[in-house]
Amino acid sequence: SGTGAGYAGIKITGSATGGYWNTIESTTILGNVLDGIPIGILLEAAANATSIIGGSIGNSTTGIKIDGLAASPANATLITGIDISSYTNAVLMTSTLATAIIGGLRIIGDRYENGTNYLSITGITTQPAIPPFLTGNFYVSNAGVINNPNNIWIDAWDFSITPAIDSPFL
Repeated sequence: SGTGAGYAGIKITGSATGGYWNTIESTTILGNVLDGIPIGILLEAAANATSIIGGSIGNSTTGIKIDGLAASPANATLITGIDISSYTNAVLMTSTLATAIIGGLRIIGDRYENGTNYLSITGITTQPAIPPFLTGNFYVSNAGVINNPNNIWIDAWDFSITPAIDSPFL
């Protein structure tokens, strides 16, 4: 359990020239239930082409933070098969430079439970050429909403269906 604002269970930092082809697989990060953990996984600057596959993150302020840190965006990130619970932001895209473009984020087949925002995009005003893409995710017990104050385009294919009894889908 860490108390510092920049504390993270796993931190990958690239430079302006990049920190490419990172894979985090089948990892469990669990913050203390009393004070949690500020960040489960932190991708900073040009931590490009990163895959986060399988595992779980619990009791965190932010499960996965993708921080463009000025003009060095973290692009082409895949988040799949992750269980994130008890969070303020399950996945946070942010930058200290509003025109930073964090593109190619793919959030596929994850499970979100007991949180505020399952995706939050803050501090970014420039639309990426490849918008964030969400599909096949499972939301349980107050999983939260998308926080997107600057209206960055998001390609979301997640939806919930509660069919009627006579539905042909049963």
